[in-house]
Amino acid sequence: MLLYFLLSLWTVVQVVSGQNNSTNTTLPSTNITTPVPPPLPNINVNPVTTSSPPFRLQLQSHNKTLNNSFLSPLHEGAAIEALGYYHFTTPDQYNTFTLNTTTYVCTYDNGTIIPCNPSAPTNSAPPSIGVPGTLAWSLPASASSPNGSLILAFYPQELRLVPRGVSSNMNFAVIWFPNNPDDDFLGGPAQVAFDSEGYMNMQDDLLSARDAARTPFGDPFGGPKAYYRWFVCANTSFEFYEWSHLIWVSGAGRPDWGGVCDSVKVKRVWV
Repeated sequence: MLLYFLLSLWTVVQVVSGQNNSTNTTLPSTNITTPVPPPLPNINVNPVTTSSPPFRLQLQSHNKTLNNSFLSPLHEGAAIEALGYYHFTTPDQYNTFTLNTTTYVCTYDNGTIIPCNPSAPTNSAPPSIGVPGTLAWSLPASASSPNGSLILAFYPQELRLVPRGVSSNMNFAVIWFPNNPDDDFLGGPAQVAFDSEGYMNMQDDLLSARDAARTPFGDPFGGPKAYYRWFVCANTSFEFYEWSHLIWVSGAGRPDWGGVCDSVKVKRVWV
């Protein structure tokens, strides 16, 4: 009996020992780790402005006096000019313009430089209607040279469209210095473009109410469209002088002025 008891006890000990060994078994490590994404590259966005070669602005009109003449910056006040018709049409350095277009380049840490545009698709306008930019002109004025003598210097100015009045659809094509205090009201320099045939236009991407109703969710925006709403209105005054001013009309129709206004096309002619 004693021998049987000892054998039974030994069997129980072996069973318990085996269970303890099985519960303490260490599983092999799988080395599973969560992948960490690489840090985003640092990008510096810088505007790059390019000036076109110089050109003149030629009028085309059914009016024989205006037809094939050239626009000139006409004196309006201290460092203020307005575009208009003047009988002097000989090409010279005082009547040439450039178009300044701005693109954006992105520079990465590794030195890679690619075009980018932080606010809109780069050059989203169709090539046939042109890429908008700022019409620029240099104001000639006297300046002092290092030796004290007077020399002729040129100061950059830009085109703005200035309304004739609150309720008028007429806008004068005025040229003045950049960063003018009135830019807060005017929205900055006017953006003009030249189509594939050289005609100056302005663009927007607003759809008509009828076309917007046909788009998903009534989206009022579409692709850029070009408009050519230029007129020359005789004997009009922007400040103190009466000139034949170049006028941009807001919306369809003719200028809401009772004087003589002729529809014109404005064409770029390279110098």
